[in-house]
Amino acid sequence: MKAMMPAFRLKSNFLTIEPGKRGRILLEWIPRNADGRYAFDNTIRFALSVEECGLVLDQLGKNHNILLTRRVPPSEESPMEDVPDKVLQIIAGQGGMANFKVDFELGGVGGHSAAAHGNPNIIGPLEVIVQAGELQVILALLRDSIPKLAGWSTSMDHGLEAAVRYAVQQGGTGNARW
Repeated sequence: MKAMMPAFRLKSNFLTIEPGKRGRILLEWIPRNADGRYAFDNTIRFALSVEECGLVLDQLGKNHNILLTRRVPPSEESPMEDVPDKVLQIIAGQGGMANFKVDFELGGVGGHSAAAHGNPNIIGPLEVIVQAGELQVILALLRDSIPKLAGWSTSMDHGLEAAVRYAVQQGGTGNARW
C-alpha cells in the first residue's frame, strides 16, 4: 500500500489541486515465482480514489463486500471486447478479517491474463487475506490519509499561514480578507 500525493498549484495566491491530480492510495499485489521469490516485474496495481477510500471504510465497517472495476481503453491490437477489466474485490470475513482480491474479467468471467494491463505473465486472481489487526491498521491509514489525499490538510495549512502573514502585516490585528 502506497500513497500517491495530489499535485498542487498556486494561482492568485490560492493553493489549488491540479484538475484530475488528486491523491490516491495504491494497492499492489506482488506474486511469487515457483522458487518462492517475489516477481516484482509482474506486480498488479489498483489505485483507490479518495471517495473509494471512504467507501472501503464505510462498507468494511458494516461487514459488507466491495467490488470496484477499472476498464482499460481499447487499442488497435486489442478491441474493447478482447480487453479484460481489472476488478478489485474486498470480501469481508469472519472475525474482522478481509480478503483483498484482484482479477481480470472478460464478460464477467475471471481468471484471464493481465496482458492488456502490461503483465502478460499474470493470470488472475491474486489475493491477500488480511487478519483482523492488519485490517484495522489498513483502515486507520485510509482514514488518516483522506484529508491529505484530498488536499484538505495542505490547503488548510496554507490558508492558516496566509492569515497569519496578513495579521502580521497589519500590525497584529484583523483576520485575512479574501
